[in-house]
Amino acid sequence: MIRFFVTFAVLMASAFNVLAARNSLPETLDEALVMLDRTIERRQEFIGLRQAEVDSLSSVAAVATPDRKLQALFDVASAYRTFNVDSALHYYAVGRECARARGDSIWQMRFRLAGAALMPVSGVIKEEVDFYDSIDHVQLPRQLLSDYYLHGSRLFFAIAPLYKPNVELQNRYARRALVYNDSAMGHVTQGTPTWAVLQAQSHYVKGERTLAIATLNDLVESLPMEENYFGRAANMLAAAYGARGRERDREYYLALSAISDIMGANLEGTSLMELGMTLYDKGDTERAYRYLLASIDNAADSGARMRALDSTIMLPYIAKSAKEKDRRWIVWSFVLIIVLALAIVSLVIVLGKLRRDMGRLHALRQRLSDSNTTKDAYIGQFLKLSSVSMNRLEEFNRLAARKIAAKQIDDLYSLVRSGKMLEEHSKVFYEIFDDAFLHTYPTFVQDFNNLLQPDKRLELTEPGRLNTELRIIAFMKLGLEDSNQIARFLNLSLNTVYTYRNKLKSRAINRDTFESDVVNIGRIC
Repeated sequence: MIRFFVTFAVLMASAFNVLAARNSLPETLDEALVMLDRTIERRQEFIGLRQAEVDSLSSVAAVATPDRKLQALFDVASAYRTFNVDSALHYYAVGRECARARGDSIWQMRFRLAGAALMPVSGVIKEEVDFYDSIDHVQLPRQLLSDYYLHGSRLFFAIAPLYKPNVELQNRYARRALVYNDSAMGHVTQGTPTWAVLQAQSHYVKGERTLAIATLNDLVESLPMEENYFGRAANMLAAAYGARGRERDREYYLALSAISDIMGANLEGTSLMELGMTLYDKGDTERAYRYLLASIDNAADSGARMRALDSTIMLPYIAKSAKEKDRRWIVWSFVLIIVLALAIVSLVIVLGKLRRDMGRLHALRQRLSDSNTTKDAYIGQFLKLSSVSMNRLEEFNRLAARKIAAKQIDDLYSLVRSGKMLEEHSKVFYEIFDDAFLHTYPTFVQDFNNLLQPDKRLELTEPGRLNTELRIIAFMKLGLEDSNQIARFLNLSLNTVYTYRNKLKSRAINRDTFESDVVNIGRIC
């Protein structure tokens, strides 16, 4: 039980990380290939997570109560379907035998149908076709119709590609698969990923490529990349675009499908193999070599005999890629030796000059650092003095208000003038501050805009004068982090200051380091 909860925690953490990146699809083929390269490096990690999942399900099935046993065994077999064919077939057989022993004909047929759809990848075809021919679907219980049509569609769609040299047989099985496919749509909840894939397959086989592409694009945009249906949809999109001669789109979706297969540990997927062969034909032998080797590893680990047989087709490609890789390595090694020799000579020459310059550079940096410190301290003192002055003006206003309340009419005129004095004093202060600050940091506006997203940058409405937003940032640059003090300087409410600061931070390219980036504006060292 402890092992189950530990495994569950690992899976939940992984799922959270994956969902955080959901639908952040690469925008171009080059970006997709880079993402695929990184995903392949983590192949064993994803296989480990998938193994942890099936181990957890197996543990649940081992201790399941009799009324939950059959469903638990079916869950384990389903988890193994694209991960390890032999294990999946084993659990389908165990579940079928368990159902037979309990006299449950419904579950017995359910296990048999699911296993039949998986047998072609193990090389068993005729027996499963005969099995489906022997079924009278009219006599099937209603609760089995969905399984019958859905697995029938999978069975015959899996058989059709195995007869590529024989177009007539391939089309015959494809048409038969379409019959089961369209019937299954009536027994699957509309709007689910399963229903969308069935609809897309129907459109594709019927030659309705535009409708198939539209359906598949919607599915790809709505699913996380590690989802099996995402990989299937991306693979079908690649086929649809390939049929239209749009080769880069085909390669792009093959790459997405291969990424999905690896993230979901779908070891029987063919997208990586197809993409590797395509890249080899285009001359990208380095990537082709890695992709084809990874594809062979997947076929071997999956236990799918037909996939392993298909992988033998790739052996000549891999041999040629390896030979080309070795030849390039020799050439690059020779070039590298020459470059290193030249670099050593250059390094010896530069090192002498560099050591002489280091002392002067260190002294210069120290002077610049002292200059920055002095400059910030000077302006900080100026702001502190101005703050004291403004506080006194505010106190004077409160004193005048008390005198009016005491009916000291003679002070009324003085009070009015005091209010104007405060406003004028603030205006003068802003002008002096703007002038002093912009002279001290002449590139401040440009430097701050470099921290913002290009379409959200600020402009001065009046040359030589900062607006309210820029004054807030100027105070932050000088180390004034207290929003209350900033609010007093600018005669704003505290909420207004908070709103401006949050608004500016939301425009930043890097929000996490926004405050420290502002403080570092204008610093040389």
